[in-house]
Amino acid sequence: MTYNIYDNSFVNSSLYSSFKKDNPGFGYLRVRAFSASEAIPVSGVKVEISTDYQNNHIIFFQGETDESGLIEKIPLPTPKTNLDNMKVPHQIVYQVDVVYEKENLKTSYSVLMYDGVCSVQNVQIKPSTLEVGVVTWQ
Repeated sequence: MTYNIYDNSFVNSSLYSSFKKDNPGFGYLRVRAFSASEAIPVSGVKVEISTDYQNNHIIFFQGETDESGLIEKIPLPTPKTNLDNMKVPHQIVYQVDVVYEKENLKTSYSVLMYDGVCSVQNVQIKPSTLEVGVVTWQ
């Protein structure tokens, strides 16, 4: 079953309560979309962030990169850091699905998230055609 964090009935469910009990911390994810070896930011890249929990798929974020090619600090639930045992930090895996329709790009990334850490997911757009001012690359 698929659930969305923006659905109030899901947020008030026992499944979400259980998920929050297992993941009371927060980490942050920053998404950067660019082309030309990071020289050109790419706006309008669609991003969906989700994870699987108890045989359910939970969507935590849906949005697009801005004119700078960024989505800044998306808060995502994580397990709390156990300061008594830093050898094995607690983590959760989120799936980052990326779609850029102008280049027919559809790809997914698995991102490990940790409590109190801001992770960065870079998205390299390899254009078939990219217009920049009066210059066109083909």
